[in-house]
Amino acid sequence: MEFFDLFTLLQSLVGVLPSLGVLGATIYYLTRRQSADAVLMFVGSLVAALVHLFYAVGLPLLLRGERGMDVYQRYTMPISILSTLGAIAFAIGLFMLIHETVRVRNS
Repeated sequence: MEFFDLFTLLQSLVGVLPSLGVLGATIYYLTRRQSADAVLMFVGSLVAALVHLFYAVGLPLLLRGERGMDVYQRYTMPISILSTLGAIAFAIGLFMLIHETVRVRNS
């Protein structure tokens, strides 16, 4: 592995850190409160972290050879759908948490 490849890999991994931070926060929240919103946010953040890792590490390793755009799309289309489902799960969990927090404070 050349220095440039290693540097690019490290740069990509640094981009994954925010996703891992959110995953850590949702794991902490899930350990403190086992509820539907915590589970949804955990699942969404886990999917997001895995997708970021795939794009940062997995995809460049898979596409190292001489491959065309059809191979790229074969990998990215299912991952994009999975990422969207994870984002929807996280958003629903976040809205549930906000609704519960506002309801408790107003009563």
